[in-house]
Amino acid sequence: MSAGKATVKVDDATQARVAQALSQAGIQPQSVARDANSIKVRLQGTDQQLKAKDVIQRALVPDPADPPYVVALNLLSATPSWLSALRAAPMYRAWTCAAACTSCCRWTCRPR
Repeated sequence: MSAGKATVKVDDATQARVAQALSQAGIQPQSVARDANSIKVRLQGTDQQLKAKDVIQRALVPDPADPPYVVALNLLSATPSWLSALRAAPMYRAWTCAAACTSCCRWTCRPR
C-alpha cells in the first residue's frame, strides 16, 4: 500500500495500523516492511493476500470516494537475503541456451 495523495505520509504509525488490522483479522504475514513511500506485506498464499487486501483497505480507507491510501496486490521478489547481499537481482529477461542459439543462427546461418 502507498499514499494516494501527496499530503498523506506513510510512516511508522501507518505501519502499526496495518499490522494491527492484520492481527485482528487473524492474518500472520511473513513480513511487513516500510520504505520511503509504501508498506509491503508479504503473505503465504493468494487467499491470504486477497483477505489481507480487504482488511487493510477497510482499516486505512474509511471513505472509498476519497481514499488517502492505495491498497493493491503486487508481486514482490522472493530473492533470499544472502543473495541480495551479493547485489544479485532477478533475471527478468534471461535467455536460455536454446533461445540464444536460435537467435544467433537466424542471423548468421542463412541458407544461400
